[in-house]
Amino acid sequence: MASVRSLDNALEVDVAGTPTKITDDLGVTQIPDNGRIIRNLIHGADTVMSHITHFYHLAALDYVDVSSLGATFSPTYTGTGAGLLPSTVTNVLGASIVGNYVKGLSVRRKAHTMSAILSGRHPIQNAIVAGGVTTLATASDMVLFNSLLTEIRDFVNTAYIPDVVTVASVVGAAGGGLWLVGTDPSNVLSYGEFPIQSGTGAEQLLLSRGLATNFGAAAYYTGSGPSALLDQVVEYVGYSYYSSPSGLNPVNGQTTADVTKVNNGTQYSWLKAPRVKDPLGGNPLVCEVGPLARVAASYLVTNPATAPNSASWPTALWTLPASYTITNLAAGALSALPGVTVAKLFSVLGRHATRALECKFVADAMSTWAGQISGAALTNPVYVYAKLPVKPKIGKGWAEAPRGALGHWIAIEKKKIVNYQCVVPSTWNHSPKDDLGQNGPAEAALKGENVGTSSTDMQVVNILRIVHPYDFCIACAVHMVRPDGSTIAKFKMELDGKTTILPHDAEI
Repeated sequence: MASVRSLDNALEVDVAGTPTKITDDLGVTQIPDNGRIIRNLIHGADTVMSHITHFYHLAALDYVDVSSLGATFSPTYTGTGAGLLPSTVTNVLGASIVGNYVKGLSVRRKAHTMSAILSGRHPIQNAIVAGGVTTLATASDMVLFNSLLTEIRDFVNTAYIPDVVTVASVVGAAGGGLWLVGTDPSNVLSYGEFPIQSGTGAEQLLLSRGLATNFGAAAYYTGSGPSALLDQVVEYVGYSYYSSPSGLNPVNGQTTADVTKVNNGTQYSWLKAPRVKDPLGGNPLVCEVGPLARVAASYLVTNPATAPNSASWPTALWTLPASYTITNLAAGALSALPGVTVAKLFSVLGRHATRALECKFVADAMSTWAGQISGAALTNPVYVYAKLPVKPKIGKGWAEAPRGALGHWIAIEKKKIVNYQCVVPSTWNHSPKDDLGQNGPAEAALKGENVGTSSTDMQVVNILRIVHPYDFCIACAVHMVRPDGSTIAKFKMELDGKTTILPHDAEI
């Protein structure tokens, strides 16, 4: 998504509505509504899948003792010294959390299938292209898509959110006060996601774009478009294994690995340290990205975008309108967790809670988008062509990956890529110190925390509880190359997707 948006930007293709004509002239054109909607559905399916997978299969074992169930679950920790819920624990609706862990594997597969219906396959979708998508959905496609979406929405309503409420209620109160742990930094960044407008006019997003500082209490900044924030990003390498200049915006970014710095100085990470220039002129801001940032941004600006609630929503949790906003959702969640305020969402449990709330909001909104592709609308165009530029062009692409804000910067000359830079969510959240000595978000969250003394196992679990909600992906954040810059391999990809490995001296 970020990649094609960088091309959309370079080719001057606007995401904001329906084109008046399909043109091959280099000029501002607009992605057709069906292209925008199908992009949203593909990206939404991936987001929902990722959030469910994260809670159940990457983080739930931080809270539930399943050691008595045998080797099915790994790694496992015992409840010695308290702090872990027994494997028999049930959520507020009476369902077993461990049972939902297993069911979640099937739900994950269904979310993959739902995306593949429109994207060709999942993961690594191949239908999203500059100018729209390549998918011409059929009525039967949408019937299957909607059937799977209904199942997934029901799981989110009756399993995922109730399980998070149970964990938050029990562990938050009696297991170490995890509403008050991992609170730094106090700044969050969201590029915004899911354009929902038709036709021309001001941009409308399901999840808001913006920068909130000091837990959202002191200031909130937003721009008229993604460039307003992308242009404020700078990357520092003072504590990273690079000899590239420090403090560059990625549009001029350089990534020059320097292995001589490894174990030979103050540098300690292969990640750079992205920061945002302070709108008020202070030090560059250390920003957390991810579901917490997106929900906070949408909540703070009272985003008016709505999603339809579904019949499976349990009123035992809290009352939710038939058509609700992110503000309704967050307010309801806070009412279901006595003593939890907006500020406490900036915490370990707050990160899990906002991921679950966003999962529901996106899944419910998808039902509206899917309904917009039916009947005569199935035959509407999904793609607009834009000519590759001959003159040098810069493109800036943005996306909110499930893990957080993702930026791609591309430089094109003579129809070829001459520079490409990415700043991915895990680079933000797992970054080292910057040149001013400011710790990255996860580092700041860990500093000074008391991980307990009950047992070594529980000390490990408490550390994992703090870092797991960031959902790190180091494979995204760092791509290794040979120190001398020599070619590792050359590939040729055909239009049908077939690839051929070429000799190192082959011309491409």
